[in-house]
Amino acid sequence: MISFVARGTVIALSLIFAIASSVVAEELMGEFDLRKTTTSPVNDEIRYRTPNERQESGAMWDLGRYGSLSLLIDYEFSYERYRRELEDGKRLDRSDGGDIQFGYFIEPLSWLEGEFVYVFESATGKGLVDEAVAQVSLNKFTFEFGKMNPPFGEFYSYFVSGPVLEFGEIVETSLVVSYEYLSGFEFVLFSYDGDAKKEGEGGHEIDWGVALIGEPSKVLEFRFSAVSDVADAKDSPLAEEDRPYRTRVPGVSGSLALSLDDFDISLEYLGAAKKFDALESSVNRPQAWNFEIAKSLGERLLAAWRVETSRELEDAPHWQTGVTVSYQVYDEILLSADYLHGWFKEGTASDFESNERDLVVVQISLGL
Repeated sequence: MISFVARGTVIALSLIFAIASSVVAEELMGEFDLRKTTTSPVNDEIRYRTPNERQESGAMWDLGRYGSLSLLIDYEFSYERYRRELEDGKRLDRSDGGDIQFGYFIEPLSWLEGEFVYVFESATGKGLVDEAVAQVSLNKFTFEFGKMNPPFGEFYSYFVSGPVLEFGEIVETSLVVSYEYLSGFEFVLFSYDGDAKKEGEGGHEIDWGVALIGEPSKVLEFRFSAVSDVADAKDSPLAEEDRPYRTRVPGVSGSLALSLDDFDISLEYLGAAKKFDALESSVNRPQAWNFEIAKSLGERLLAAWRVETSRELEDAPHWQTGVTVSYQVYDEILLSADYLHGWFKEGTASDFESNERDLVVVQISLGL
C-alpha cells in the first residue's frame, strides 16, 4: 500500500507537471524565450537566510509562460578543533562536501502556482526531492499541498553553519491552509505525515500545527508556531531511536525579525513544551535560542554576529558565538566564511563533556 508520504509527493508532482504541460500545450506554437533574469548589486538570488529562501535561491532562468528554472551549487569545507581530546583520541575534525539544487517554478494563473526542488548531496551520493508543492490562492485563503517545510520555525541565519535550533526543522508531506484575516497578518493551520510513532505500534502518525505570522510594517515580522509532536523533526532527539514515543511532545517556536535597508536583527526560540519520557533527565526537554545581527558593508560585503544557547540538547553547544562574512565576487559567485566558538555542558555532550570547540566553515555558492 502506498504511504501517505508517497501519495502526497506523487499528487503534488502530478499537479505541478500537469500545470506545466497545459501551459506548454497552450503555447506550443509561440516563441520559446529563454533568458536569465537580471541580478541586483547584492545578489539575493544566492544569499539566503532561511531554508525556504534557500529553496528559492540560485540564478533564475525565465522560460516565459513555461515557468522558470533555478540552479544553485554550494561547496563547503569545515574544520573543528576541540580544547581536549574526544573519546576516540581526536581533537581535530575536517570535512568537505557540496550540494547541487535544481528548482522549477510555474505560475500559469494568478491563483495557481507549482514549485519543485531537487537536491543532490555529494556526502551521500544521493538525490532527494526537497520540495514538491502545489498552491492555490482564493481571496484571503491559501492552500498548499505536497512535500515541504510546514511553518514551524523560521531558522533565520546568514551563517553557513545553521543555528542549533534547526534540530526542530520538519520536512514532511503536508497540507497547509493560511487565512489573511488582516492586511499583513496570517493565521495558519497545517497537518503533516510525521515520522514519529507511538511505542509498540507501527506506521506513521498524522500530526498538526498552528502558526500566526505578522508583518505590521515592511521592516518588522514576527512568527509564533506550535506542533503536536516535535519528535517529527529531522534531527529530533528520538531520531536515532526510530522515533518511538509514549506520549506526544508538543513543540513551540517564536521569532522576531527587523530588516532595514542595510541592517538585520533576528531573535528566535524553538523548544519542546514538555519532557520526552524516553530520554534521560539531562536531555529530555531540548530548547534553543538564536540571536543575530547582520550589516551590509557596501554593495557586495555582508557581516553578521551570532550568539546562541541551548538547554538539554544532546551534543550541542550550551553557548556558542561567532561571526560570518560573505562577499559577492561576481553576480553569480558568493564566498562565505564562519568562525564560531562553542562551550559544551556536562551531562548534555556524550563525547565531549565540558569541552570547548572552534568551528571554521568556508563555502562557495554558485548561482549559474
